[in-house]
Amino acid sequence: MSKIPSHIVVYHKKVDGLHVFTSPMLHNLHVAHLNLLKAFTMVQDAVNQIACRRFGEGVTYTPEISFEDLFDQISDDEGTEDGRHAARHHAVKMTKAAA
Repeated sequence: MSKIPSHIVVYHKKVDGLHVFTSPMLHNLHVAHLNLLKAFTMVQDAVNQIACRRFGEGVTYTPEISFEDLFDQISDDEGTEDGRHAARHHAVKMTKAAA
């Protein structure tokens, strides 16, 4: 069993209309959905499933950012006039819950 990290960083990027979440810390994590709220919920479940398999039962992570704050960040970037930031990655830090 690997050492349990105190946090896992997940990145959001919009690709062809899909909200895609990946993480360099969990190489097999890939969640995508057209609906941001569903993708955000799905990524929390996926991170916890992978963490339980990798680090042991009872390991759970919760996002430090609310859905509303993530939505606002993404909306702000998509609203830029030149669109330069539309393809930007947004980091979501997931913190390990106390045992």
